[in-house]
Amino acid sequence: MIERNSRKGAVVSVGVLSCALLLLVLLPLEAFAGRPNWIKRATGFAGDCASGCQPVRVIAPDKATAAEVLYHEGGAYLRVTQSGQPAREIHDVFSSPHNDLLWSPDSKGFFVDAGEGMTSPSFVQVYLLDDPQLRPVDVTHLVERDMVKTFPPCQALFLDEATCHKIEAHPDYNMTAITWTEDSSAIVVLAQVPCTSNFGGISCQSMGYEVEVPSGKILKQLQPAEFRKAYQKYMEQKYELPIPPQYAAPLQGR
Repeated sequence: MIERNSRKGAVVSVGVLSCALLLLVLLPLEAFAGRPNWIKRATGFAGDCASGCQPVRVIAPDKATAAEVLYHEGGAYLRVTQSGQPAREIHDVFSSPHNDLLWSPDSKGFFVDAGEGMTSPSFVQVYLLDDPQLRPVDVTHLVERDMVKTFPPCQALFLDEATCHKIEAHPDYNMTAITWTEDSSAIVVLAQVPCTSNFGGISCQSMGYEVEVPSGKILKQLQPAEFRKAYQKYMEQKYELPIPPQYAAPLQGR
C-alpha cells in the first residue's frame, strides 16, 4: 500500500487508478491473447469469445510442430500440425474463459489448463501426439483421491456427515498444471480444496504433485512449502501457503 502525504495526492492517485481500471474494461479480448493466466511459460487463450479473438499459434520446442487456437461461432478449438502429417483438430472442450497451453520439452504432447487458477474450479487435459484422435488424458484422478486421503473431509470441522461423504465421493477439487518435467515424462500439478465454506475446516488446503504421463501415477507429493520453493518460479501468480486445516480431533499420525 502507498500512503500519500496530502489529500490532493490521494485524489490524483484514485483518479489514475480509476482510469486504469476503465481501460482494462474497454480493452478488447485480443489484447490479452497469448498472455498466460496461471503458468508463466504457457500461452493463454480465451475458450469462449463472442467476437474479436484472433488465432493464436503456439509453436512446440522442435519448431516443426504447432497448436493453433482458432474460433468458430464464439468457441475455441485447436488445430495441431506436424511436419509431413495432415492437420488434426480438437473441438468442444475449451469452454473456460481462460486457458493455458504448454508444450512438453520433447514436443510430443501438450497440456491445457482450464480455469482461473486457484480461485475457481479448474482442470487439466493432456494431449499426446501419438494418439491419432488426440483424445484428452486425465492425469489428475489419483491426485484428487490422494487429496481426500490427505485432508479427510469427514474429520473436518464445520461439515455434517452427509456433506462430507458427498465430498469424499466427488471432491471436484481445483487442479492446476504448472509445468512439465525436463524429460517430458510427467507434469507438476497444484491441487487445492476450493476456498469456500462448503468445505469446512479443509477449505483452501493445497498440495503439489509430480504425476506420470499418461498413467497419472503419483511420483511425488510435495508439501506446500516444498512446492513453493521448487515451482513458484513457473507460476504467474504468487502461491500463498495455506493455514493449517481444522479437524474435530487430531488426525492419527500427525
